[in-house]
Amino acid sequence: MRRWLAQKGMILVTGANGGLGRVLLGKIISTTEFIEYYGVYTVRNTSSVSAIRSTLAGAPATHHYAIEPLDLSWLGSVYAFSRAINARVLAGEIPSNRSLILNARNNDMGKQSFAEDGFDETFAPSYLGHWLLALMLLQSVGKESGRIAVAGSATHERAT
Repeated sequence: MRRWLAQKGMILVTGANGGLGRVLLGKIISTTEFIEYYGVYTVRNTSSVSAIRSTLAGAPATHHYAIEPLDLSWLGSVYAFSRAINARVLAGEIPSNRSLILNARNNDMGKQSFAEDGFDETFAPSYLGHWLLALMLLQSVGKESGRIAVAGSATHERAT
């Protein structure tokens, strides 16, 4: 029996290693109803996840989750990640998405730089990458009860 079968669905959070992301994870692991969901917590760089691991150390044993790499500044990463999630949901390896919480942000502090695919590295992860991710994951979002929440920010406005 797969460990997530008793769970209600999946909650996917982008930017889980940031300040707001860790607050969201703290809320998820401390709320009885949310503990019953499988968590997919994305970070840009999986080699620096000590903060997220510290937050998740307080999670009950019944909360199952994965920390996954996702670089929203590079659309190739978004495509690959969403294809992999959709395939895993379709294969029954993980439950369907119940909630997408699109929270990741990047601020280049006024030093404009461009990702490999030519998009501004503030605009892509703070705006464009989230919308592409949402569109790509629609096929694995619960049809009756799926939700998408976008944490707004003015961060991307200077990049346009």
